[in-house]
This record gives sequence, structure tokens and C-alpha cells, in this order.
Amino acid sequence: VSILYVPYYFFSYDIFDESAGKTKIVSKGSGALNANSSEFDDEVVDLYFHEQGGKSSEIPHNYSYDVLKPRVSDHEAKEIISMRLAAAVEVARKNVLLSGFEMLFVPIWMLNFTISEKKYALKMNATTGEVLNEEIIPIKERTRKDAVAEAIDEISNPRNWPRYAI
Repeated sequence: VSILYVPYYFFSYDIFDESAGKTKIVSKGSGALNANSSEFDDEVVDLYFHEQGGKSSEIPHNYSYDVLKPRVSDHEAKEIISMRLAAAVEVARKNVLLSGFEMLFVPIWMLNFTISEKKYALKMNATTGEVLNEEIIPIKERTRKDAVAEAIDEISNPRNWPRYAI
């Protein structure tokens, strides 16, 4: 078990349009950009802006950990965010205002385990408990023994008997 700290840029935005001498707010909200993948992440946004989790510059545990370095600079992140938001609502990039821009690290549990001699690495958001790569979790195939046990459970309950009456 270890923890991976992933960098995210958190921000608020206002998108406006100016025409005929009037300014109109087109959209406003908040977002998070993964500083490694350059992808928006709605779940992490909710965590930052809506949960009452604390921010800390200390690592409050004794687990082994890695801290990912951002692949995207502050300047690049602002450009990417502005461009994508402007494109989404079809306005000029100059009509996107970013505020509250801040980089924070989101902890991800890295859980390594072995099942039937096959190794797995499960990733879980350490704050929300959300499994990030659940597709790696092996699904047990239903065996004949499972089917028989299910059938016995089914017919041993008197409430189910009318379904089997002839």
C-alpha cells in the first residue's frame, strides 16, 4: 500500500459576451485540470469546491508515497483551460476570466494485490474512496456449484413456491 499525490489545477471561471455595448454572462463555474494528463476532472472539482476537506502542506501518514510533478506549467494550464472553455461555449478566449487558480495535490491509494498468481494494482481516491480503475478487478465466473446453491436458496423459501407450482 502506498499513496500517489497527483497535481491538479483548481479554478473558477466566468465566460462573458460583449455585444451592442452590453456585457452578458454566458457561463460561470469551477473546474479542475489534472496537471499530468491535461484532462478536466468533475469528481475532483466537487471534492475541492463542495466538500469541507482540509488543505495541508504536511503528509499526515507513515505510508510510502510518491508525488507526481506536473507536466503542465501554470501558464500552459491557464491557456488550455481558457481555450477549452471558450470552445465549449463558442466565444473568444479573451472572454474567459479565470480566478482562484491554485495547484493542489490529490492523494490516490495504490493498492497492490495478487489473486491466483496474477498481480493487480488498484487505484483509489484517498479522499472520496472512489475506485479509479475498477475495470482491473477480476470478476468471478459463476460455477455449477454457485448455480446449485442459488437454486437451493430459491426453493427453500416458501414465498417462492407459487412460482414452481404446476
